[in-house]
Amino acid sequence: MTFLQWDTSHSVGISIVDKQHNQIAEQINQLYKLVGTNKHSQIVEILKELNKLMDEHFSTENALMKEHKVFNYFSHKAQHDRLSRILDDNLDDIIENRKELTPQYLILLRDWTINHLKFHDKPMADELKSKGVI
Repeated sequence: MTFLQWDTSHSVGISIVDKQHNQIAEQINQLYKLVGTNKHSQIVEILKELNKLMDEHFSTENALMKEHKVFNYFSHKAQHDRLSRILDDNLDDIIENRKELTPQYLILLRDWTINHLKFHDKPMADELKSKGVI
């Protein structure tokens, strides 16, 4: 079973954004397979990669929105900033063995990703595409 099923219905129609979304989904799915295992170092490495991918993705979206003066840039960026803080805090806690990787954390990531895509990224992409971004 795939935890975060990624398919063409999730496409926003901007190639770099779609590619990054798919990579993020793959990392979340890899983490899901490791919940409840004793593979601490593997979990940490995947979490580090996920955080890196998220940072790159948020930077990509933020730059596109800023360059093309997307209407809700500041609120969209604020959502990115909030999730980045959550990702960083959880990574630090897991590295230091103050927390374990839990299904609840992965549900948060999955649900945030799907909801953010649906309610923020798709409208952002529609506006960008109307301005010639592909």
